[in-house]
Amino acid sequence: MNNLAKVNFYAVGLGTLTDLATSVILAVVIARILVVPVPLGASIAIGLSCMTLGGFVAAKLSNDYKLLNATLVGVLGIFIGLLFVEMLPIWYVITSTILMPPFAYLGGLIEAKI
Repeated sequence: MNNLAKVNFYAVGLGTLTDLATSVILAVVIARILVVPVPLGASIAIGLSCMTLGGFVAAKLSNDYKLLNATLVGVLGIFIGLLFVEMLPIWYVITSTILMPPFAYLGGLIEAKI
């Protein structure tokens, strides 16, 4: 089977949109509550939590290869994050780049256990 045939683009796309939407919504809500910008440490925790949710959604929508599709949400997240690389400290970029795929994979694992 062709490796590309294993990818459910719909599931990966919706998982990625879930990650992005929840990240933005949570950051705005928390910033409103705190009345200050969200600290970078909290921001990375929020982002990785949302990445886990995105991986969960991708796995849920995939009939086969759930963990592959969940992990691809994290890989796509890396490419989206590269658009903002100049705005963030290098430690943040490196940490998030390393952790995004495993946290998306974790979302797939959680879905597979439910």
